[in-house]
Amino acid sequence: MKEQNVPLEDEFDDYDKLGGQCEHILVYFNELPAGTGGIIIRDGVGKLDRIFILKPIANMVSVN
Repeated sequence: MKEQNVPLEDEFDDYDKLGGQCEHILVYFNELPAGTGGIIIRDGVGKLDRIFILKPIANMVSVN
């Protein structure tokens, strides 16, 4: 949020509430938390949403 200057109140929506239609994911790298994200299910199709990877981990990965 801070890195992209997004206000805290803009980070939450109806999918973040208990009983919502989003599964939240915590990603680990070498047994340490490295990122988060969510999968929103709509009409039987999953959509990845709000993917975040810690900067030190992201800097280790080269995307071509």
